[in-house]
Amino acid sequence: MSSAGADAQKLTVMTYNVLYGAGVNAEDEQIANKWSSGKFHGNRLEQVISVIKYVKPDILGIEEACHWDQDNDAAAK
Repeated sequence: MSSAGADAQKLTVMTYNVLYGAGVNAEDEQIANKWSSGKFHGNRLEQVISVIKYVKPDILGIEEACHWDQDNDAAAK
């Protein structure tokens, strides 16, 4: 009979819906205003990064990350 005590490993999995690309692209405001009755809160990328760093997930899933790959300084980096 074995114990999981000292041999146990921790895995932190996080999923985050950043809502309309986290506002990193001007097009996101138009989309948000169309679908959420004007509840666009501007570019929230720094806040999103702050939350992710706080949690320190081993595996991270991002939903609604639209437009994060449009230039060399892509938000996905």
